[in-house]
Amino acid sequence: MSAKNEAAPNQKASEDPSNQRRQTRIIRAVYTDTTVRVYQAYNDQIADAAVEAQSFRGAMEKGLWSPSRMTWIKPSAVWMAYRCGWTKLKDANQARVLALDLDRTKFEEILDQAVLSTSVEGRTTKKCRNQGVVVQWDPERVIDPNAPPNQVFTQSTQNVRSIQIGLRRPANECLLDTQTVVRITDVTQQFRSALGAIQDGRSWNEIEALLWPDGQSEELLSVPSHIVTNLGITTTMSKNSNINDPEVAVVTTNKEMRKEAVVVLGCTANPPHRGHLHCIQAAQAFAEQTLGYKVLFSTIAVAPYGYVKRKCEGSSMMALDDATRLDILRLMMNAQEDIMRKQETLDGHGLRFQAPLRTFGSALECGRALRPSPDVTVIVVVGGDRFKWTNKPNHPDLVTLCCARSNEQYTELEQKMAHDLHAGKVSGDPSRWQLLSTVGPPTSSTMIRSILMDKQASLEQKQNALKEHGYPEEAVEMLLSATKASSKE
Repeated sequence: MSAKNEAAPNQKASEDPSNQRRQTRIIRAVYTDTTVRVYQAYNDQIADAAVEAQSFRGAMEKGLWSPSRMTWIKPSAVWMAYRCGWTKLKDANQARVLALDLDRTKFEEILDQAVLSTSVEGRTTKKCRNQGVVVQWDPERVIDPNAPPNQVFTQSTQNVRSIQIGLRRPANECLLDTQTVVRITDVTQQFRSALGAIQDGRSWNEIEALLWPDGQSEELLSVPSHIVTNLGITTTMSKNSNINDPEVAVVTTNKEMRKEAVVVLGCTANPPHRGHLHCIQAAQAFAEQTLGYKVLFSTIAVAPYGYVKRKCEGSSMMALDDATRLDILRLMMNAQEDIMRKQETLDGHGLRFQAPLRTFGSALECGRALRPSPDVTVIVVVGGDRFKWTNKPNHPDLVTLCCARSNEQYTELEQKMAHDLHAGKVSGDPSRWQLLSTVGPPTSSTMIRSILMDKQASLEQKQNALKEHGYPEEAVEMLLSATKASSKE
């Protein structure tokens, strides 16, 4: 920013409190065992003085930097790029980016002093106004070459939040301490080179290598459990954590950044419904934005007719044949993609759905059959009733995600997962069991079948009800025809 130090990040005042509670709040940073990297943007004069002195004391002595003004530090490079416009797309007071490598213990001490600017319930907290350290959780940002100009080649991820740390006097005086700020590096050229690569349409790997050279990568950082509690950091299960140590809460490490994966939801699809589509979309977004995978495609493993028929035996449930269920799913997915295009939500990062051409015995079988090589991870999506993480076989190529059906089920699963994690009851690698922070729409196959088999409803009422549940017209007619045929058997 300017001689006034760096300005506070933007934040929307009105946020849905239920979304606040389900947001994934993480600290992603370039770090070592002894240091954590954060970024700030300044004008040329402050940047030159700070780099030369390896402390902001040099800038302060020249009257350029003052601890009487609040300043913000952030560990996310892409968020910093958005804030300063990659040093070239905003103003001269943000023309230089400095990377501050902070002593890791000192960094934790800074967080230990912090209060939240907004509570978990979404209310602004009054006590932050005079606090030395304030933490604000803003939507994480990812690089997007197709973003509008005011987003400067980035887009926000509303359900994943990135930490912003505000420092007031006396807390910001730590930036004058060489025991806290171990090193100050001018990384302006890295940001400008990455911007040039984006504008030239170069590959993500090339952009990444320019923004994070020398093999650097931002990974999710573990911090002591009392800091996790105080700041509302999302606790999940990490393969690098000591799951029996209650003093350390760990957020998922990103060691498998950009490893390839396929996302598969397994279900009877009797019939398919919009809840299935919601789960597969939410799972792909989580896999890419939080777990760091490159998702090749998403699909749904439709169970064979024999399995569906056995489930329906002894009841009034109808069993749709394989062709009908596959065709309806294809029609629904095509209609959903059209809607997403109209809403301008389908871009380079949009859903890559591969319609199933046949049935499969399980989601894992489907993923393994369709993936291009055994090196590709299979991410299986299950509902809350089927999310079990104890006494399960260990499959190194499998990650399981759960999409809960309601807020109540989400809370129940979250609490049980945390208990079993610390009790050491989780099967295999704990990081391979993840609970999505979003819940599905109130739709089920049972609900749709009840509409189809309602003898009191007219044909028109059934058609309208099915359309309200997101079925395109051709799928509605197919469902009604299949129901009529089933009633004659």
